[in-house]
Amino acid sequence: MQDVPREAIELRNKGQGLLIEGKLDEALAALDEAVALAPSYATAYRNRAEVLEKLERISEAEADRQTARALAAAVESRPAGWTGEAPARVEDRDVVGTGRYVLNFFLAGLIGLGLTYFLRERGWLATWISLVVFVVLVIVIVASGAQG
Repeated sequence: MQDVPREAIELRNKGQGLLIEGKLDEALAALDEAVALAPSYATAYRNRAEVLEKLERISEAEADRQTARALAAAVESRPAGWTGEAPARVEDRDVVGTGRYVLNFFLAGLIGLGLTYFLRERGWLATWISLVVFVVLVIVIVASGAQG
């Protein structure tokens, strides 16, 4: 099977956006074009089935679903190393990673403040030591965040 043309992907994305906005006829037109440009594009068939179902064209929707399943089964038989579309919702992983990064940074700050509070009456040397520990923690967290 061939790779999906960029224009077909853009039309599928447009159709999905129109579906979300509730513009079903326009979404169907965009998805029809995507399928016409890339007849092996299973995602376009799945999205078009969703639109057809909302338009209460159930038999056509089921036919598109069957086509999508058949195309997906053919994709599963592709050789190792084949790359297709990017995984869905890549941005979710980015959000989770950012959340962990922020949490770690916050915890480093709490540790630094805790050390400073605990050592505040032990003289200026202890305060500087706690500050150095805090800076090292921050550097470690920034380095680990940069690595992913």
